[in-house]
Amino acid sequence: MHKTHKGQTSIEYIILLAISILFFLVIIIIAYEQFANVGQVKSRDISVNSLKTIASAAKEVYLQGSGARKTVVVTFPPEVEDNSLGIVNNSLHLIHAGTDVSFPVDYPIYGNLPTSAGTYEITLISIGTAVQIGLAPFYTSPQSFAFDFCAATSILSSNDTLTVTNQQNETLDVTLAVDWTYANVTLGVSNSSLTLPANIPQNVTVSTNISTGAAIGSYTGSIILNTTNYSVSAPVTINIINCTCTSGPGGACTNLSYIHIKTYSNSSYSQEKVAFSAPTNTTITTGNWSANSTITIDIKDPSNASIPGYPKNVTTNSSGGYIDITPIIGPVGTYTVFVSDIYSANTTFNLTGCS
Repeated sequence: MHKTHKGQTSIEYIILLAISILFFLVIIIIAYEQFANVGQVKSRDISVNSLKTIASAAKEVYLQGSGARKTVVVTFPPEVEDNSLGIVNNSLHLIHAGTDVSFPVDYPIYGNLPTSAGTYEITLISIGTAVQIGLAPFYTSPQSFAFDFCAATSILSSNDTLTVTNQQNETLDVTLAVDWTYANVTLGVSNSSLTLPANIPQNVTVSTNISTGAAIGSYTGSIILNTTNYSVSAPVTINIINCTCTSGPGGACTNLSYIHIKTYSNSSYSQEKVAFSAPTNTTITTGNWSANSTITIDIKDPSNASIPGYPKNVTTNSSGGYIDITPIIGPVGTYTVFVSDIYSANTTFNLTGCS
């Protein structure tokens, strides 16, 4: 009887162990399914956000008017089916893991989207009554250039880099030209043409030269890049500034200082924008103050009240300049920027509602 009881106990232990293993297997399977579901939801969110990014950019260039252009970077995860990306009934459309995903656009759109999953730069161009959407054969970085120089008593020069990246799966030939009409302020590029291997970037040197006696002011032009059926222009601005300080009381400059106000669409501050959803960071650049001195910056809203955080005192750099970045929330209307020490400079900018 004792042996029978012992054998019975062993069987019970085996059954209990089997039930425990089965229980843990069920838990593991459920957990795996939950993790898989989280991954699927995250992947779908990436697809939806990519369509939203394209739609938002389409709205932005449409509101800016004919000729406005913007390039966005979007990612379509592996779950997006090949050849499912497209424009259907004025909506951006794709199939994600067997499910249709659409994002309607309020403005007429046409063009093409990538044919497979991956990360792409998509260019959107306003043609006035509609927006053309397409995968650019190549893209440039940065998309614009701005240079500031003091009025020269000797020849000044500067070099910067323009990176051109082929987005095609085959070799691409690109030509470069400079649209520039000034004699004393010159702009040039190191290459007049490029042969770009598939998906490979190549650098071009952008050179500027300021001759003695070049007049104070702003000089504008562009670098134009062309390939078959596609062209892009990188705007270039060169500012010649009076940096000669006429000393007044306390060593402060009595000549008028300057203020630049710009908004940008990327974190490297190379792509300017004029249409956006508030709040947006606004960059205020001021200069020609005494080096390493205290200046006061104030920003007044349309009701003439200082916006939160202003006025404030800041310290200029060794060149007498300062860059301030602040979010502008609203309301719409005219804002005034004041910068002062014992002298003052001011300018205005407008925040306008998009309709």
